[in-house]
Amino acid sequence: MYGINTEVGKTYTTQAFLKEVNGKIKENFAIKPIISGLINSEYHLSDNYKLLQALGIQNPTLQDVLALSCYLLKKPLSPDIASWYEGINIEFHKIINFCKEWIEKTPQFGKIFIETAGGVCSPCSNYHTMIDISKALWEYNPYTILVAMPYLGAISHTISALNMLKFDLLIINKTEANFVKSIKNHLPYPIDIIEL
Repeated sequence: MYGINTEVGKTYTTQAFLKEVNGKIKENFAIKPIISGLINSEYHLSDNYKLLQALGIQNPTLQDVLALSCYLLKKPLSPDIASWYEGINIEFHKIINFCKEWIEKTPQFGKIFIETAGGVCSPCSNYHTMIDISKALWEYNPYTILVAMPYLGAISHTISALNMLKFDLLIINKTEANFVKSIKNHLPYPIDIIEL
C-alpha cells in the first residue's frame, strides 16, 4: 500500500481492506516495515495499533505493535533522516527479508498488506525509496495499491507515482469530482479506480 504523499489515508485504506477481507477470510495480516514517529508510551496512537485493531485484535500490546515493523523510529521524519538522528543504519535487505518472512508466514488463502511510510519515493534507506520494496518483492507477484487525495500538487504527485511503478489499483480518498476527472484524463495506463 503506497501513498502519493504522507497523510493521504494509507492506514485508513488498509484498515478498510482488512475489515472487508477479514469478513470473508480470517487469515489476513498487515505489516508496516518502517514506521517513523513511534513513541513507545503512545503506541496506542500509532498506525500499527490501528492496523491490529482492524484485524480484530482487542487492545493490542506494545509488543504486538512493535512486531509489525522492522525499523521503529521515534522522530516523525523520512526514515533515512530519522535513522540518522538515532544513529541507526537502515539496511534495505533487512526490510526485504522482514517482508518475505511475513509473506511466507501468511496462510495460503490469506493476504498480507504491506503499508509503506510516506510517499512512493520517500527514502526507506540511504539508497532506496519505498517503491524499491515492491520491486524487490516482485517474485511474490505483489498487488500494488496507490492511495491519492486531492490537494494542491496532488495531480502531479499521482501521475508521477503511477509512472514509477505499474500499480494495480488507485484509491482516491476524499473524492473530488474535478480531481478524479483530471487523474482519469492523464492516466499513463488503464487502472482500476476506487473513490472513497
